[in-house]
Amino acid sequence: MSGDNTERIRISASKLRTWMQCPLQAKFQYVDKLPRGQNSSASYGACIHHALQIYNQTGDVEAAISDFIHTWEHPEELDVVPDTWTKGTNFGSLRSRGLATLRNYHEQVKWDSREVIATEHPFVVPFGEFDIVGFIDLVEGHKDGRGNHELHIVDYKTNKKQPFRNNLPWDVQFTCYSYAPTQREFWFGTDDSPPVPDAEVRWERYKNSQPRGYWYHLETNKEIFTGLRDDEDYMRLYRIAKEMARALEYEVYVPNLSGDSCTFCSYQKPCGLPIPKKDEML
Repeated sequence: MSGDNTERIRISASKLRTWMQCPLQAKFQYVDKLPRGQNSSASYGACIHHALQIYNQTGDVEAAISDFIHTWEHPEELDVVPDTWTKGTNFGSLRSRGLATLRNYHEQVKWDSREVIATEHPFVVPFGEFDIVGFIDLVEGHKDGRGNHELHIVDYKTNKKQPFRNNLPWDVQFTCYSYAPTQREFWFGTDDSPPVPDAEVRWERYKNSQPRGYWYHLETNKEIFTGLRDDEDYMRLYRIAKEMARALEYEVYVPNLSGDSCTFCSYQKPCGLPIPKKDEML
């Protein structure tokens, strides 16, 4: 898909997911750019991701552990200083959890069966009149049982809970991540994103293959296949992007008043939506 518009709207998986959850929350975050709180779980996740990037580049688990200890003790270097602590967590418990996670991951990974293509890879790819932007934690090359090349897209998750497997084929994050490698810009880079090493060779190797997405649960070291994507999934993603663009154009942001949206929302104070009184229905 391509578009001729000179002003292109940039979308990301996190932005689309927020819009799907609550358009008003998305307005506060992406239009008004109101400050958000930083909780300890998000800070922990950022430090673990940073350490895993080093591990996947070097295979040195001790270097990754040292990096995690340093960034966890100095979160300001990653701009992830927590201002609230998730219930049941503290500095020491998350530190211990991080060390165990890295060592367990090291024991799980089979280096001889994979090719690390890129880590924390930023990309910008065209998508109709939009550009999809994002970071992929790990891009790996594998071979299937017949010796055919496979491209694996891995996203690390530090959540304690695993997702419902039936929901993963609908996950917009992995739809974005599966679409991106099908575009030449993912491999060769743009003015705003770097190329992948040996881009020409890898583009020719993987351009006709369907990327396989994996939701990697670090808490249990389980790699969960998220399902293959096709044009129907990409057109669903396009429809979501069009709905977001329409809301921006008309400045209409309908709030989603649900437990999932409101309970954990970072913008409860600026939202301040009043609950109507019964007589207002009459």
